[in-house]
Amino acid sequence: MLRTLMALTLLIPAGLSAQARASEPATVTQTIDGTTITVQYSRPRARTRDSLFGKVVHWNEVWTPGANAATTIEVSKDVQINDRVLAKGKYSVWLVVRKEGPWTAVFDTRHRMFHTQHPESTSTQVRFPVPAEQAEFVEVLSWSFPRVTGEGTTLEMRWGAVSVSLPIKVEPTYQLAFPADKADPYLGTYSFAWSRGPRAGARLDLIVTHEGGRLMARWEPAPFPEWDRFILIPISPDTFVPGFLDKGALFDVEKGMVFEFKPAGGRAAEFKVRGENDEAIAAGKRKS
Repeated sequence: MLRTLMALTLLIPAGLSAQARASEPATVTQTIDGTTITVQYSRPRARTRDSLFGKVVHWNEVWTPGANAATTIEVSKDVQINDRVLAKGKYSVWLVVRKEGPWTAVFDTRHRMFHTQHPESTSTQVRFPVPAEQAEFVEVLSWSFPRVTGEGTTLEMRWGAVSVSLPIKVEPTYQLAFPADKADPYLGTYSFAWSRGPRAGARLDLIVTHEGGRLMARWEPAPFPEWDRFILIPISPDTFVPGFLDKGALFDVEKGMVFEFKPAGGRAAEFKVRGENDEAIAAGKRKS
């Protein structure tokens, strides 16, 4: 018997383990403001089967949206998914599919599971209703992040003519709000001059205001066409980095440009701007 098995082994092509599988494995990852979200799954194909839901995946079944091993999601920091807290860690992902009404999304800390090991309901699971919507037909099951902002993303599962979307919010690295009573020492107009770079010696004004609960700044005249207005984001006492807003939401931060204000008599009298190597690249003094 042993000799027969050895002979059969020799007949197996060397690349067999690398050949196509019925449901190929896949990974999709998205990072938002330092939080990384990773989904690992296998991708079943429709293979001309109609009515995937109701026939292939039975109604009221607890189904992992994938194949083989249970689909997993891993978050590097705490997030909010559909306004529920999903703590840092790795989870298996399940959907309770229904013919009518919303489906139920289930996230279980037992992530090393096979797709047939339908988990029972426990108090440690994160569960919530989700709408299953009609969408353009896709042959292969797919997870993706079709929408990304500076504050979060949408995680979407699609297979056949069904789409399920899961909104995710991340914990922001920076706090944009700045109290009015703390903003007053910085408000005003400053003369500004670059000390290094191609604009060395060029002078302009920097005007600091408090708007919508945030400390804002603008140049006059603007040194760059795309950079005339920005938010001053506090990172330590009297120290800020510039951030850029899109429709009121933060979409980029210039970490290599740090504004250090120097108070005198209860008001900021001057400031320095430091670059990536902590060297001074500009300075300003209060005008009014």
